Amino acid sequence: MIRAFILTAALGLFASCFSTKSISQSEQGEKQDTLLVLRQTACFGTCPIYTFTILKNGDATYYGIEHVAHVGKFAGKVSDSDLDQIEKLTKELKIKEMKNEYTGYATDLPSTYLTYYFEDQTKKIYAYQNIPDNFIQYVNFLKSLSESTEWKPFED
Repeated sequence: MIRAFILTAALGLFASCFSTKSISQSEQGEKQDTLLVLRQTACFGTCPIYTFTILKNGDATYYGIEHVAHVGKFAGKVSDSDLDQIEKLTKELKIKEMKNEYTGYATDLPSTYLTYYFEDQTKKIYAYQNIPDNFIQYVNFLKSLSESTEWKPFED
């Protein structure tokens, strides 16, 4: 009985190590292909809740959760001109030099999480309050891009 338990535990541990490695390799592959991820969270009102991901080749995914026009998972394509505009705005924003967090004491605001994948580094910004105007404009551009993209229901 004890041997069966030990064998089951060992197999479980081995399987979990294997799946962790696969996830790690998968995440690394996603990082290499991903340009940016924009995520907006809830507030006490009707703030849109979604995640918008753009790959370097222009493929995009949208996961709308609440208070958005598209609820569910969707796939779309961002044009080359929009990718160029993102690159231009990112350079103008000097995103690498920005702080990693913009916070405050309010408790009812939505949070914005932006992850941008450069060739040599990943920049993550958490924005809640006291956010620079140029960052707000950048996020608003990405939000309008997510709203104007032609989305098709995502098939897993």
